[in-house]
Amino acid sequence: MFEQLKFIEDRQFREKYVVTVGPTFPPDTPRETIADSLRTGIDRMVQTGWLNPSSPFTTEVVALVRGLSRFKAPGGRRVVRARPGTDTEGAVATALRFSLNIGLPD
Repeated sequence: MFEQLKFIEDRQFREKYVVTVGPTFPPDTPRETIADSLRTGIDRMVQTGWLNPSSPFTTEVVALVRGLSRFKAPGGRRVVRARPGTDTEGAVATALRFSLNIGLPD
């Protein structure tokens, strides 16, 4: 019986990590604060391998979010031209759309 239960000690059978996108800030939070938080999270995802740093989508998003965290000008809606290529990139695109009103091309 104990031999059959050994798999319980293996973390892969009891833990599953997933990217979760949800509201983090109240509506009146400055755009720069949200962009700083997203930049930190995206940088961490690149460092840990969740996002491929050579992906066109990741490259564009990293540059865009770094610019937004320092940029305070009003302007039109920003659009990421590169399409997400993975589920994780899709989750990042969703977070950008809901948090900073950044869109994807049609």
